[in-house]
Amino acid sequence: MRRLSLHTVPALVTGALFACGIIGGKLAEDAPALLLAASLVVLAAGFISLTNPHKRAARFQPFLFVGLPLVLGALKVTFDYSNVPRVPDAFIKRPVTVVGTVLDLSLPRGNRRQFVFRSDSLFSAEGRVVPMRSSLLVTLTQQRRDSAALPLRYGQRVALHGQMYRPSEERNPGEFNARAYYDAQGITYLMRVRGQSHVVLLDSSVRGGMGDWVMREIVLSLRFFVGSVIDRTIGGEEGELLKGILIGERGGIPYATRTAFVNSGIAHILAVSGSNVAVVYLFFTTLFGLLRIPRTRAILLNALMLILYMLLTGSQPPIVRATVMALVLLSGKLYGGKANSLNAVGVAALIILAYDARQMFDVGFQLSFAAVVSIVYFYPSLNALILTQRGPALWRRALVPSLQICAMTLVATLGTLPLTAIYFGKVSVVGVFTNVVVLPLVAASVTLGFVMVLVGWAAPLAESFGAANAVLLRAILGIADFNGSLSWSFVETLRFKPVHAVPLYFALLWLFHFRARKLSRVFVVLLFCSLIAVLVMPEARLDVLPADRLRVSFIDVGQGDAALIEFPGGRSMLIDAGAWSEEYDAGEQIVVPFLKRRGIATLDWFVASHPHADHIGGAASVFESLDVRSVLEGGPAVQDPVYVRYRQAIETERSAVLNVRHADTALAVNGAKVYLLYPQVNNPTGDSSAPYANLNNMSVVMKLVFGETSFLFVGDLEREGEAELIRKFEPFLASDVLKVGHHGSNTSSTPDLLERIRPRYAIISVGRNNKFGHPSEEVIDRFQTIGAEVLRTDEEGAIVFESDGKTLERIMWR
Repeated sequence: MRRLSLHTVPALVTGALFACGIIGGKLAEDAPALLLAASLVVLAAGFISLTNPHKRAARFQPFLFVGLPLVLGALKVTFDYSNVPRVPDAFIKRPVTVVGTVLDLSLPRGNRRQFVFRSDSLFSAEGRVVPMRSSLLVTLTQQRRDSAALPLRYGQRVALHGQMYRPSEERNPGEFNARAYYDAQGITYLMRVRGQSHVVLLDSSVRGGMGDWVMREIVLSLRFFVGSVIDRTIGGEEGELLKGILIGERGGIPYATRTAFVNSGIAHILAVSGSNVAVVYLFFTTLFGLLRIPRTRAILLNALMLILYMLLTGSQPPIVRATVMALVLLSGKLYGGKANSLNAVGVAALIILAYDARQMFDVGFQLSFAAVVSIVYFYPSLNALILTQRGPALWRRALVPSLQICAMTLVATLGTLPLTAIYFGKVSVVGVFTNVVVLPLVAASVTLGFVMVLVGWAAPLAESFGAANAVLLRAILGIADFNGSLSWSFVETLRFKPVHAVPLYFALLWLFHFRARKLSRVFVVLLFCSLIAVLVMPEARLDVLPADRLRVSFIDVGQGDAALIEFPGGRSMLIDAGAWSEEYDAGEQIVVPFLKRRGIATLDWFVASHPHADHIGGAASVFESLDVRSVLEGGPAVQDPVYVRYRQAIETERSAVLNVRHADTALAVNGAKVYLLYPQVNNPTGDSSAPYANLNNMSVVMKLVFGETSFLFVGDLEREGEAELIRKFEPFLASDVLKVGHHGSNTSSTPDLLERIRPRYAIISVGRNNKFGHPSEEVIDRFQTIGAEVLRTDEEGAIVFESDGKTLERIMWR
């Protein structure tokens, strides 16, 4: 086993220290004085060690070599984040016009296309102008009135009219942080432009230097050519998969396929893998060898091809890492030396992070470097063990390569396992076995893809290679779907946290060093110390609920409703579960993970406020994933596919179903009471003006009372239903928290009702930039008139309250 040393792998050690400094600088972003003090100490140590000839001064040198990368990393990340331009709130989520230059363009997806846009200035609807040099990710949606696709080109100056907004942070506790992801990509704002009429070409000519010309005429032209060849020769889901693994265009891969790849442990294939660089290198090395190109020229051409491929894939972190490593190794070959692989990893990390320290917080960057370090550092030990295998020559020729693939997959999986557990919330059990089968298929598919593109001008030949590739891609999809659908294919790790990764990495190091006594003892001590630290570390506020407290969480599910009540003593009730569509299942993607992060495996009650898709759409996934004991509902059966799916899930789960109209007046749960107020009569017929003629007015209305605090849930109740609610329960409607009806629509929340409730907090569950225009400004004004604080899930994310029966506290979880 190789041992790390400053003398043998200085670039790796320096890169690791620089990365630690970046992490420390990010954690200390609110303490600039501390960072400044550390910088001064390191500079002083450097000055003493370099200018003082005495031997005592040399003692400062190790401190300098360790401290300098740490401080530089902290300063770099502080600079990169502070240098991000900020736009006044007056321009956010309002119609604005942005002037700038079109940059990187993605392949069109149906009626949408995305591109990176470098802005120069923006104009508000009132004519206010603000200089703004920033990178935006623009989504242009083609409308029916648009006759043809707009011929955008790299370097064109255009004016865009639309809505600009910041990427959202975690929408719910523990979820993916889109803002951090886009920040790591250098994207500060997102912009939505509806219709080509809102794109004005200011200058038809394109300008720029050699780099711009290369991007426009070579890289992007090649990217669109590759996409067109794949569409023409393969198409369908197989074609979208090839675009993802070949050039990083994975926007067309269905959500179900992505889930299957995650469950089967091969999610890394969907992103352009660093292993593609090895395929590119071998492909062009073979090609240049066949063409008998001289060695030096072949090395330089190979380096050029690697850089071109990196640009073609959008310079994604795994490809940049692999490309820089390959260039370092090629430079060693060019000058007759042998480069150290771990040093190459360090050089790659330093180049990427020195360019933009925010890359440190990109998931792709972390997974890529964790995988390659694990392979380079741990694989030689397993490979040495594999090479000791004895037996007939034919047997060894078949066995050894298979074991080597297994060993490489195993160490890469072990190295990335903690990160996978953190970011994906699941660890695949079948991942190693799936990778052993799939990785050779992917390598063959990528190779065929390159050949197919090279002969793309000859349609019959390209179609022949495409047909062969389609078979491979279909096999990859089939294996992923089969393995990912197995009930035991993965283990959920939704409660796994970054601190839990520390003992896992120490255990891995001990496992590979247990024969080296000194190192083994060190890692055993570190392992036990980290385990003790994890065990005694206090849990986060949202991880544990005291037995005498009530918690109510309004979950951000986009345009829909979902709220979780955690009663004192551990029982729980879920009210609605968000929407469902072919591409979005709020139950599977948001609600179920939210519940499991809370440690909830059994729901005592599920309440379907009414049978509309944005309320019960995600319920089927909840029933499939958790044990649901009872269902409360008030609406009638409807002829709707989402409702049928919901009812089938209830029957499969065999949950007890209770119609609110025939229920008891209240549920008592450990000191809390849930009053079922409405509806409580059979659905009237004949009179279309009756409140129950509208499904929204069949919404279950509940009041939760715990001591002196109370919550009122009104579903999507509208004016007619609100009038009947007032007539029946006027003295009882006053509540501290109101879940606002119908997402803040002006068809609900009448002044009469609000006057009876007079809530301290008004919670609006609503989707960001929804097409309905919710919530209504008129409704917001009504709440402000009565002094209620309006909280919206599209702005706040999940909204969480706790009560001890006397006081009501909002939990700020971000």
